Amino acid sequence: MDNLTHTMAGLWVGEFAYRLSRKSVTKDSEIDFQPEKRRRRPWFWLIGVLTNNLPDIDFIFNPLLPSPINYLLHHRGFTHTLLGIVIQAPLVIALLLLIPAFRRFAREDHAGLRVGIVLAFVGMTMHLAFDSLNSYGVHPFYPISAKWFYGDMVFIIEPVMWMIFGIPFALTLHRWPRRTWYALLFGSTVVFGAYSLLQWASILVLWLTGTVLIATYRRGLSSTRAFRYSLVAFIGFLVIQGSFTAWANTKLTDVSRLQFANEKILDNSLSPFPSNPLCYSFVSMSVTPDSQTYIIRRGAMALLSRFIAVETCHIPIREPEESIAFNSGILWFTEVKNSIPTLSERAEKECYLYAWLRYSRMPDINPERALDARFQGIGRENFSTLRFANVSGLDCPKFVPPWRPPRQDLLDLGKISAKAVEKSAEEPTTAQ
Repeated sequence: MDNLTHTMAGLWVGEFAYRLSRKSVTKDSEIDFQPEKRRRRPWFWLIGVLTNNLPDIDFIFNPLLPSPINYLLHHRGFTHTLLGIVIQAPLVIALLLLIPAFRRFAREDHAGLRVGIVLAFVGMTMHLAFDSLNSYGVHPFYPISAKWFYGDMVFIIEPVMWMIFGIPFALTLHRWPRRTWYALLFGSTVVFGAYSLLQWASILVLWLTGTVLIATYRRGLSSTRAFRYSLVAFIGFLVIQGSFTAWANTKLTDVSRLQFANEKILDNSLSPFPSNPLCYSFVSMSVTPDSQTYIIRRGAMALLSRFIAVETCHIPIREPEESIAFNSGILWFTEVKNSIPTLSERAEKECYLYAWLRYSRMPDINPERALDARFQGIGRENFSTLRFANVSGLDCPKFVPPWRPPRQDLLDLGKISAKAVEKSAEEPTTAQ
């Protein structure tokens, strides 16, 4: 997710932890006027923001590899693992203890320090969980497993999450800071709409949702209820997004099997449009019956195609207009075909390509370059583009993370195919 989302979530969980840590004065009120308890709030905010953003410090490893492999393999790398959480959470507290004011806070409020330590682990876990929701992927179980996991259920920038986490925190601010926060929160959706990243209907729904959340949260502002409401809202959001993503994946697979009956579907990379779970962009991969060619196709779909025409689903990344076909609410864009044996053979011989394949889920490769077709459209260069001329003659890269190539299935198919060809060539031919 974007760092704005991580920051809002950090402020939200910091304030939530502060409210949960206060002792109840009466049955219905959790207000505590002890000064030492009030000092917890800014420190909890800071811990929440730091831990919800710290894993993205992985850019410090970029000098270890040439571009673009450095970013592709190190972003969401070691810092985005459960083991990384165990290391980074105590590190945040240790760094804060270098600040005299925080050391004083820790000496005077042992209970608050314990809550802060727990908060550090929660914040780190939130970052990893949020990043697992989209199609970019994470590998949280390294070193036990180096496999990538993809949520495919939330766009990398999601204003709904801004509303869920940003509004309850805004209600804790004074009048003018709160109004400024609201202006930035609601105004950002208009900016997204102006740049064609949000449908105007989605913006209207976001504004209505935000208004409802403000009214709902204000009723429970004096306690933790507002933050409990937002937690329930977020869980509901995940349930909706997860259900619609499962539906979209099933629909795309079924339609692909009908339209491309002879092909085996290997993978569907899905990305819902921001604040609109009824519209998805996708990149699919299939293999021909002879296991010699894999095909990557990109398109968009509308889940309720009887009520929402797929043409009205706004495409955040503009696609070419050629090669379009309609089928059951699915809009197909361009496709590209690659040789599986060639991919496997080149991966064995070209160390930079194999390192790049440790990241790419949808590899589109030609003699000049390799790119991941999940981004910017098929054939269009993007941040994942590896130009072979730039690495020609270089020594093989060192410090390559051991991530399992997402398309290990294709590499294995290529090896099997090559062995079959060799075996066929060794068999003697018989006269007719």
